[in-house]
Amino acid sequence: MNIRNISISPPLLAPAKGVTASTAARTKLLLEGPILPTLLRLAAPNILTLLAFAGVITFDGFFLGRIGTNALAGASLAFPWVMMVLQTTNSGMGAGVSSAVARALGAGRRDRADALVFHAFLLALAVAAIFSTGLLIGAPFLFRWMGGRDEMLADALAYADVALGGAVVICVSNLLGNTVRGTGNMSFPAAVLIGCVMVHIAISPVLIFGLVTPRWELFADILKVGVPGLINIAITNLSVVVLTGIAGQLGRDTALGYAMGARLEYIMQPIAFGFGTAIVAMVGTNWGAQQYRRAREIAWTGATTVAVLCGTIGLIVAFQPGLWIGLFSDDAEVARLGTLYLRIVGPAYLLFGLGLGLFYVTLGVGRAVAAMNANAVRMVASTAGGLVAIYWFDLGVAGFFAAVAAGFCLYAAMLVHAVFSVKTPNAALATTS
Repeated sequence: MNIRNISISPPLLAPAKGVTASTAARTKLLLEGPILPTLLRLAAPNILTLLAFAGVITFDGFFLGRIGTNALAGASLAFPWVMMVLQTTNSGMGAGVSSAVARALGAGRRDRADALVFHAFLLALAVAAIFSTGLLIGAPFLFRWMGGRDEMLADALAYADVALGGAVVICVSNLLGNTVRGTGNMSFPAAVLIGCVMVHIAISPVLIFGLVTPRWELFADILKVGVPGLINIAITNLSVVVLTGIAGQLGRDTALGYAMGARLEYIMQPIAFGFGTAIVAMVGTNWGAQQYRRAREIAWTGATTVAVLCGTIGLIVAFQPGLWIGLFSDDAEVARLGTLYLRIVGPAYLLFGLGLGLFYVTLGVGRAVAAMNANAVRMVASTAGGLVAIYWFDLGVAGFFAAVAAGFCLYAAMLVHAVFSVKTPNAALATTS
């Protein structure tokens, strides 16, 4: 046991050439620090990011509601697509970057972690090109399919042109920010996001790391987590698109009632992201260092924390829905439907939060496909369940909302199973025998 400890500790206590003392200290904290205090310490800077996201989501809806119902409804059509760009590069592909960097540092391979930064930058440019081209070209068709007509459609297109036109800045800053988060440094990315120093982030890879020859093996280390993570976040936003479309068939007010509930769920995702980036860094570092038991303790501590926070919000809005619904609309029918949604779905936010937390756990260990599959099943279950409830059992709006809640429960159950199913690598069995 003492020999194994000595083999891990020296690189952390006496950094090798090219490894800064602060980076070594952060890695040592991830590997040896008390779990919950370390998790909270890493998550704390992300509260600023959470507040920024929450402010944009809340006040955007607040002011749009004051402009008029069509403006609010139009923005609701574009909103999930904008959030897809933000989240796929932050929580999805970005978490893949954090996971790869954390595992490299945990294994003592600083040179690999440095090279991953350049590869993350190239991926950011590619993802941005895909998003900007695809979404801007397809926006008119997609918004019409979601129920956009006349002034509502015009407002949605105007919103999308501005928000999606700068996708390259979003993608580059998010992926590079996640390379830093993978080292355990959460403060710097939070400061960059709040300060909006996007130009600095765009040119920093060349200024800091110089020209690096691309290597497919390093791309693959990011992509094996980043691609499923990206698809997972895309599924999350597509589920909102599809469910908005179903709600829209029941009338504009139903669509708005659902959209106001979905807007609250978009706030919960930055909460999960705040802790999730810390989970990815801590789990990934300990997994890379073959500290598998500690990695599992971190995983369940972090996921439980996210579940409690989201569950608390869910219970508050379930009992006092006016605290949220009243921010956006004073229309009686819209408020009634929004209230119904929160009272049915709000209690399920505990399990939604658990699923979100465990999503980051799977990224930390480099096994993101299971999380992607669970989210796909959730989308299919909620969509199919909603259609069955409406058109087969004639349960109306309440049945549709119940199907959404059931989807969150299924999502959590599948991710719990996925995390329990993660096997310790054979290398760990050899060292403990």
